[in-house]
Amino acid sequence: MSAADGGEGDSTASVADLSVGLKLMPTKGTIRPYVGAGVASVGASIDTDFFGDDDDQSFGFYVGGGALFRIGSHFTMGVDLRYVGGTDIELFGIKGDADSVTAMALFGYSWGD
Repeated sequence: MSAADGGEGDSTASVADLSVGLKLMPTKGTIRPYVGAGVASVGASIDTDFFGDDDDQSFGFYVGGGALFRIGSHFTMGVDLRYVGGTDIELFGIKGDADSVTAMALFGYSWGD
């Protein structure tokens, strides 16, 4: 059933963020805690059969921290917590923020010590 027939129709929505900042972390040790902060850009878009499409972008800030754990001479695993704040998005005339809290598990490879 399509939106023209009075049905729900199709819709697509997406949100993406990009952040750039500084991270302070010790260069030696098996456990390497870190903190970081910087600027963030959040973009949101929505495309619906019924209302059409709209998008917006907002700049804000991020703060975060976590720890990396060495598991061997080159491999690491860890956790990262991040807060993105100060963002304002408006879609179809409705204003709101796109602030978020993210928790991630990290697995990586390191060329150095």
